[in-house]
Amino acid sequence: MAKIKVESPDKRFSVKEIVIAKRPRCLRLETLSPLGHTAFFVVTDGRELFLFSPSENKFYQGMASAKNMSLLFPLCLSLEEIVSIMLGNIPLIDYDSEQVKCQVKGDFCVLRLSTRDGSFKQVLKVSLYGQKVIESETYREGEGLFLSAKCRYYEKLGEGLFPKEISVSMPRDKTKIMVSYKRIESLSEINPTQFRLTPSQGVEVIPLE
Repeated sequence: MAKIKVESPDKRFSVKEIVIAKRPRCLRLETLSPLGHTAFFVVTDGRELFLFSPSENKFYQGMASAKNMSLLFPLCLSLEEIVSIMLGNIPLIDYDSEQVKCQVKGDFCVLRLSTRDGSFKQVLKVSLYGQKVIESETYREGEGLFLSAKCRYYEKLGEGLFPKEISVSMPRDKTKIMVSYKRIESLSEINPTQFRLTPSQGVEVIPLE
């Protein structure tokens, strides 16, 4: 159970969601109305994307492409990165292991990563206690700060720790998404049918590009 807040030049809203996620590309979001009913469904199995609005009786279906996902998440992120963030992890760049630098500053370790060609660099602030990622900044060559992320309020979940608040922003686009979890549960198995939707009879089906 989470609250998702989106801020961008084109839109600004806050919704309550039931979030079910499974690596690498499976995601199910159920937007709750003020009365607790499901007002909107966003479901993907990594290949297809399904959107259903019960109040409008409309069912949208198409490929889980970057273009279609951007209708829901106004950040330049892949589906794998979105799922990773929902599962409390900061996506890492495709870094060159020979260019990793580490510096201890007080209670934190600062990790500096770089791609082999230097086109992307990432700076991670990691707590030495529990090895929790606190902050991440990703820089793109020629553009400066490309993406920043912060994780807060870690709590124990299973054998590890999970951040109850995750914020991701793209400063150049003035876009920010914050996910605040109210209740978290780790599931050993998730039925694959959770990540597919089938329109009921009489529902208007609209194809996505």
